[in-house]
Amino acid sequence: EGADWSQAMALPGSPADDPAPHIPNIVHATVLRWRAEPEDRASAKEAFDRVAATWEPMDVMVPRFRAVWEDIPYMHIPEDQDHIWWQSELRS
Repeated sequence: EGADWSQAMALPGSPADDPAPHIPNIVHATVLRWRAEPEDRASAKEAFDRVAATWEPMDVMVPRFRAVWEDIPYMHIPEDQDHIWWQSELRS
């Protein structure tokens, strides 16, 4: 799954010994999180199911992409020059 590097290729124009970038086939996003496990899991699931049933697809604008060095688990990376090594132009 997420560790499959079989189709990763070096970027065009990069040195031959550069490692190939890899976009994992997993989601790096949290949409909903409880602070602690609900005491009544069945009620929490029922409430979630009611809200989820009202969900409708939506367009989301992503104004910028970044490539970062991940040296801290769970994508809690500082927004600084030591971790961000490339970013696209910011679009409004």
